[in-house]
Amino acid sequence: MPMRKELTLYSPTLRLKTGELNGITNLREVIKDAIRPQFIIPPSAERDLSNPELFDGLSCQQNLGSALAPFWRGRCALLNPKYIYKEYGEERVAEWLPKLFKGAREANVDAVPVASLPDLEGTRFNGLVRAMDSSKKLQLAIALKADDLLDSQLARRMAAVLAKLGISSDNCSIQIDFQGSYFDEPDGVAEIIEGAYEDIQAMGTWETIVFQGTSFPDVNPATHGTTVQVPRNEWIAWKKGMSLSPSTPESFVFGDYAADSSKMHFGKGGVAAIRHYRYTTPDCWIVARGAESGNDKIRMQWVANQIVESGIFAGRSFSQADQYIFDTAKGDAGPGNSTTWRQVNTTHHLTRVVHDIALARGIVIDIPAEVEESRQLDLLDA
Repeated sequence: MPMRKELTLYSPTLRLKTGELNGITNLREVIKDAIRPQFIIPPSAERDLSNPELFDGLSCQQNLGSALAPFWRGRCALLNPKYIYKEYGEERVAEWLPKLFKGAREANVDAVPVASLPDLEGTRFNGLVRAMDSSKKLQLAIALKADDLLDSQLARRMAAVLAKLGISSDNCSIQIDFQGSYFDEPDGVAEIIEGAYEDIQAMGTWETIVFQGTSFPDVNPATHGTTVQVPRNEWIAWKKGMSLSPSTPESFVFGDYAADSSKMHFGKGGVAAIRHYRYTTPDCWIVARGAESGNDKIRMQWVANQIVESGIFAGRSFSQADQYIFDTAKGDAGPGNSTTWRQVNTTHHLTRVVHDIALARGIVIDIPAEVEESRQLDLLDA
């Protein structure tokens, strides 16, 4: 069956930074249609100046929307403010948080707040309820940890929060974070995921129930001048736990942290960039890391060639990122910089995941025919 524009297949969690934002911009429209990203707003201590208009002191709440709009205009995104409550003031949350979301919506970004149960049960409630858009079907995303499902009072707490908000369960998306799960044993995690979905379903008719998890290691697994493969065990576990097929409920949605670990490294410069790519395949990542020293163009040409010659390269027409990797391997593009490399990782990964979910669900997404000309990324190519 063809892809429906209103159908969300995938909800990745991404840092609200330039590499990731350019990465989603370069997605084909049909891939964008299948994605509802969750953006994590970085704390002040871990911002860089690569996109300064994203944050400008206390005017962040106005500027965020206009800065985000060029990347995700006219689309829905979850915005998670968990790192900025202290910065902007817990005591004034009812003032600044609604302005942040209002600014995004005025810039034509359908921004939905993300909140934990403690957020909604505590002093942040007034800010969050005012940040919601009551004219929309989806008004809030509630973030749970897998361990929260062990709470015998969870159903009561969820019902109490919904009543206080004055909304029903189908106005909410549930985000279940399996961070810390033992993904080296995907069969065992699959059973936990299956049970978690059953428990959450019993508490309401949620708009979506989103799995969040990753098995990508916190430390780069490749040493200088090597290429390694890392199993995508979170994807393997979720597919098995959901018995993913065309009959799987559309409200069951996969999420991850793109080609990254769940530990948010925002960074603000001063750390040497790692010359590497993290290339997502249907069941693993290929992590190719360049030599420790030398000319960047030569190092990144070697990195790109490891992917192109791997035997599991998706082809240069698969995404704009794949074209760039192909051109870099030929010496016609690159080397790029750390922002470029994260952008490439993001564009390819999101495209790969959407294709794989669509395939399992019986949804057809066409891949454009290959073209011969070289194309540069829509970003500085240094």
